[in-house]
Amino acid sequence: MLTPLARLYPAAIFSYFIFAVLLLSQSSQAETTSYYVLQPAAPLGGSPSSLLMQSSYLDVPAGAILSVHLMKGHQIVSTSKLEFTAAYKNTSVFPSQIVSFLASGSSTVPGEPIAGAKLYSGITDLTPVAANPSQYNFLWSLSEGVIATPGQAIVTGGTQTVSFVDLRLSAIPASVRQSDQKPGSILFYHRYLSSIGTSTGNNTTLSITNTSLTDSTKVRLFFIAAVDCQPIEQAICLAAQQTTTFLMSDFDPGTTGYVIAVACDAQGRPTQFNWLIGNAQIRQTSPLNNQKFDSTLSALAIAKRTSGAVIPVSNVSEMAFDDTTYDRLPAQLAADNLPSQGTSAINANATIISLYRPLANLAGGSVNTQTNFSLNNSSAQSTTTTQTIGCYSDVRLSSLRLNPTLATILPVGKTGWMRISAGDNGPLLGAQFNSGLYSSGATLRAVTFASDYRMSIPIKAPGC
Repeated sequence: MLTPLARLYPAAIFSYFIFAVLLLSQSSQAETTSYYVLQPAAPLGGSPSSLLMQSSYLDVPAGAILSVHLMKGHQIVSTSKLEFTAAYKNTSVFPSQIVSFLASGSSTVPGEPIAGAKLYSGITDLTPVAANPSQYNFLWSLSEGVIATPGQAIVTGGTQTVSFVDLRLSAIPASVRQSDQKPGSILFYHRYLSSIGTSTGNNTTLSITNTSLTDSTKVRLFFIAAVDCQPIEQAICLAAQQTTTFLMSDFDPGTTGYVIAVACDAQGRPTQFNWLIGNAQIRQTSPLNNQKFDSTLSALAIAKRTSGAVIPVSNVSEMAFDDTTYDRLPAQLAADNLPSQGTSAINANATIISLYRPLANLAGGSVNTQTNFSLNNSSAQSTTTTQTIGCYSDVRLSSLRLNPTLATILPVGKTGWMRISAGDNGPLLGAQFNSGLYSSGATLRAVTFASDYRMSIPIKAPGC
């Protein structure tokens, strides 16, 4: 359906079609977000009556929602929402109106620029936007389907009756690959530990944050103990932009292990919500001198690549880490900047490698994984060994039975790195810690990724 504006300005139709084709690689796709900014060729000025956008490529199912938030900095000024009550597809040269912001005092009655869809205009004062467009941007979010982002916005009123203003992509979704530098729908915390009955012993503070500007979520947390692989569960609810913390001595004292946080819907089914970040602040005892040292590890974020929830079978959902449903999990890991190990002043280092394979069933179970270690020094010499790890294992570098020996490969003053992988090429996760001459902690880096891994999660409605 053509908008009246498109009828009046047929030249713009061709322009929109070209922009839509060029920007399909940057199109708004299911449950992704992108930021766009206005780039006017000349000052806009005045008091615009509307700011509109159109697209020449739409392919969405019934129930899809396109939300476009007008932002000033990190604050939402107004929201345009297009709701599809029926499936819609348009690949023609004639553009469809998809975004509408109207001046204060305009009608809030939704329009129907597309058959079977309602467009709810954002109502706001557009004068500041016209005066300082560089201070504003547009946050795009599409629940399902594909819509090509237009290359231009149409501003009516102001110093000119109609202005065509270029749109420029300014930021793309962070949830592209598993990382501790992005948000995701699942978080893996590689270590927690706590003491019983003392505030000065080993302890961990876990934090989890919802970075979404607009949406709340429910999260199921699974704390998996190293001693028996048995998880305990805690559910939390996070409002938009809310953060929360747990002191593990209060919640799970006397335990070492790892944590999995899963974004879920009201029924407890794992769902797409690529907005979660978190970290673990860890205070632990050095095996070298019994002194406490601190480390902070960012949680490893896994994005869900498909929209909606994972549908359960017999009240169990299977989360597939295959780069289709969720990001793949690391297979080969690298521990870098490993120092020589010893007790003398110039060689006082104790390095711990913490490793685990996530439980295949979050109802509980056991894990034994044959693991290969290959240590390489700065002169490219290497040594290897194999060791079986359990549910969660702390492997001290000096305890590995290497041939040639550790002292041969890492003599005083030498550094090296280690490649770690499972014998079956399945997933491994973990972190490295050093205490002594210097103290540090870091997530082990992924070198390769497991082709596929499945984790089952029993469905339970969050009690929050």
